[in-house]
Amino acid sequence: MSITKFESVFSRKIKHNKNKRLEAIENYFLEKHDLEVDFQEDQDNCLAFVMQFIQDDDISEDEVFNEILAILEDRYSIGEPYLIANLQLKEGLEFATLRDILNENINIGTIQQDSFEFTDIQLITDPEGESINITCRYTDYYLNPMTDQREEERPLLSGNLNVKFDYKNRLLITTKSSYNKAVNKMIESINGALWGNAIIKQYYAQHKMRSKALEVEYDPLTLLVINLVFKKLKDAGYDVEGVNSLTFYNNGAPRIKNAKLGGVDLFQDSDIIERICNSDRITSVSIQIYKELPLEEGSVQADLTIDFRGMLKIILNESTSTEHELDEVTYEIFNIINQLVADDRTSAEGTQIFEDALLPNAFKARTFYDFYIDKIELDLKKLLPDKERDIEKYFHSERGKRR
Repeated sequence: MSITKFESVFSRKIKHNKNKRLEAIENYFLEKHDLEVDFQEDQDNCLAFVMQFIQDDDISEDEVFNEILAILEDRYSIGEPYLIANLQLKEGLEFATLRDILNENINIGTIQQDSFEFTDIQLITDPEGESINITCRYTDYYLNPMTDQREEERPLLSGNLNVKFDYKNRLLITTKSSYNKAVNKMIESINGALWGNAIIKQYYAQHKMRSKALEVEYDPLTLLVINLVFKKLKDAGYDVEGVNSLTFYNNGAPRIKNAKLGGVDLFQDSDIIERICNSDRITSVSIQIYKELPLEEGSVQADLTIDFRGMLKIILNESTSTEHELDEVTYEIFNIINQLVADDRTSAEGTQIFEDALLPNAFKARTFYDFYIDKIELDLKKLLPDKERDIEKYFHSERGKRR
């Protein structure tokens, strides 16, 4: 490959999710060539280093170019995604036994599962005996529908995946990739290896809330989100500094069944409130959070996205916090969501927040509100002339609440 062609492809591929790709190239030079470099999040620094490296070192230029371009072809998530599942262990299964089973059946270099191949598998055990981490690379190949075989000359997607067994909290958390298909196939492989000893069950908050749909006026998952954003996060010490994005779903809507809306303080918008009144389901929410950490450890500030579509996904973005701090935030938010799912009062609390705090504010913003209410009042007086005085008193009182 010529230098000109490499530069052209490099410049095109590096644009999306640049910092994660630069970090991956830094890791490549450290692991493959024992060189510790810092490109300072500058793609020009990276390209200049690569050009200098191939001139100074007795190494194949094509080999370096191809390996770096393979890194750039990987799928990189925006932010740090955490996909969460429950880890159910056979009664009495000790940490050491779980570690040995995984070491024997998973830590074997390469695993193949349907269209996926997982390679470079490494298993790392926490010395305190509380967690086991599996790191690997995945490649999703084209699966020939006629032969049901992978065509290895036709790779579709690739990337890195970390899987953490949290023995203490009975959770399995995957990071580094938000590609649900790769996560699900890895879980299938692990469940096969753990057969009879443990089982991993993906956490689907949306499914758990569906059974409560007949009990409430609004969508129960939407009420959970409202309860989370306006009460439970604040109770846990978080400042919610803005609601930036909401994704809605309504299978019963005549035309628009899915919608993603972005902006600032979206719950103050009358169109959002109208969707909630129409029983639209919030399937994803993005907010800005801030929390002071205890014992003068500083603070955590991040863009938080909670995606309920499929396996529960918590994404933290635009944060300078450490990996440990982000892990702690993820655990805490998951536990809050899990408690909301289990609590029979969640929908009632969400309804009260919506009707007392959000609904009145939204109607204030509607330019046609007064006209609409005046028309209803007039129509009621015509229908119920003997109740005219009571109707006037009621509407006067309701208008006062919204001023």
